[in-house]
Amino acid sequence: MMMILSLVFCVLLFAERLTGEIWHVILGAAFLILSIAHGYRYRKEMKAGKRSVRITDWVMVVSLAFLVLTGMMIHPMQGVLAVKIVHKLSAVVFAAGLLVHIRQHRKKKTGVC
Repeated sequence: MMMILSLVFCVLLFAERLTGEIWHVILGAAFLILSIAHGYRYRKEMKAGKRSVRITDWVMVVSLAFLVLTGMMIHPMQGVLAVKIVHKLSAVVFAAGLLVHIRQHRKKKTGVC
């Protein structure tokens, strides 16, 4: 269920032109809270898991940090293009990491890993 919810959040966040700026901020904050809760729940596995899982997790953590920072910087900096580019690039890296992360969780559940 959490996997589907995460993907729905990602799709809605990428569709800012449809949802609007206010909903983008609200959905982004909600997604951040869900991501932090998930990371807290699986913090031991992040430290002791397979190397490929740890790398994916840390790529997602770093890209999420960039997303939050650049998201907060966009308005005060009056929409500086470089900040927008870093924000979008971080979003793409996070989404790609999310897909890999979901695949890793599914493998773990089915016992393939």
